[in-house]
Amino acid sequence: MTDPTNAERQRRWQQRQAGKLPPVERLSCSSCGARCTGAHGTLCLRCWRQTTEGREWQRLRVAAFRQSKRANP
Repeated sequence: MTDPTNAERQRRWQQRQAGKLPPVERLSCSSCGARCTGAHGTLCLRCWRQTTEGREWQRLRVAAFRQSKRANP
């Protein structure tokens, strides 16, 4: 279950700013060479969205957004 207040994320950010945690390591995209977090393997978000999985994720995301707009005019 996620923390609705993001308290853990804020605590880690404060520790990182105070120098108690090492900086977040960034990877390079294997396709375009841009720096990325590695959340989608070795691809940045832009390159990942061009894959079949990424296009399907984006299509579902847009459909859910449109559905929510219809439900709450």
